[in-house]
Amino acid sequence: MENKSLHSICAWTFHSGAGGFVPGNIRSKWTPRKLNTVGKIGIMKDEIAPRLPDHIQLGIEMHYDNEYKAENAEEIAD
Repeated sequence: MENKSLHSICAWTFHSGAGGFVPGNIRSKWTPRKLNTVGKIGIMKDEIAPRLPDHIQLGIEMHYDNEYKAENAEEIAD
């Protein structure tokens, strides 16, 4: 059995967020107003993770009070 390889995707990979790595309009479906943190997690779970080898465990790096806060913590955990 292979050892798990842990990897993380930054929330800002999807759009500029609060100063991210890509222009805010790079993908019109993924603008900050259309794609929230839960949506990003869904893309990772449904689109990205199934394409990875089984030994890779994928996580997301989120920034407190921008991508997650008390108001959306339960939805993110689900």
